[in-house]
Amino acid sequence: MPSYSALPEATAALVDNQRETLDAHDDRFEAAKELTRLLGAHWRDGHAEFGFWTPQFVGEVPESAVELELLTPTEDVDLTADEETVAFDRQFVETRREGEFTWAAVDGVQPGTRDRLGTLYRLSYAVDGEGWELALTSPGLDVDDADEPLELADSDVALFVRSRN
Repeated sequence: MPSYSALPEATAALVDNQRETLDAHDDRFEAAKELTRLLGAHWRDGHAEFGFWTPQFVGEVPESAVELELLTPTEDVDLTADEETVAFDRQFVETRREGEFTWAAVDGVQPGTRDRLGTLYRLSYAVDGEGWELALTSPGLDVDDADEPLELADSDVALFVRSRN
């Protein structure tokens, strides 16, 4: 079973980067364009960094209610199969919100490659005892699949291997 751990210092660095980016631009749109490269999931220096634009949470969902949900397959997944039933380990990790953005840096996750399914992720939150999951869309994701978790991929490996096909 994987063991995930939040990395508070790396998460704080993501928040600091957001603040510095917003402070460096007089035009919020220009700052937002720069921040978009940090959104989604990124494999960096042996850990994963997650960034989300979550303006819908401001004033509506307490920061302490929001967690990063991580799902990692407990066995190898045959990515060539038309259909397969697979068990997943499901754990939650704390996040940190700064204004309209939510961040988390996490150790212990599994990046996907062309041949291996990576850890799936989405934000989850509970308000007044009711739980909700929020998967966020990503470029190339079909809108019909917007409620499904996204996959953490080692983009350097995945793009290199996938581009060879």
